[in-house]
Amino acid sequence: YILRYTDPRRFGAILWTEAEPIQHKLLKNLGPEPFSTAFTGKYMYAQSRNKKIAIKNFIMDAHVVVGVGNIYA
Repeated sequence: YILRYTDPRRFGAILWTEAEPIQHKLLKNLGPEPFSTAFTGKYMYAQSRNKKIAIKNFIMDAHVVVGVGNIYA
């Protein structure tokens, strides 16, 4: 068998774990996916309280929501 991974922009990674993947140190503190049921207006409101940051930077923070890059923000 062959596993190939090509990432010319070097943003990705392949991680091996025998534990629950979502509990990996690089994943466990990430925010929800934009199309998940956890991502709601109520969630965003709660996350935005007491923050003094530009909205673009706020929604690009992976601890708030994952997958929103510069092109979408």
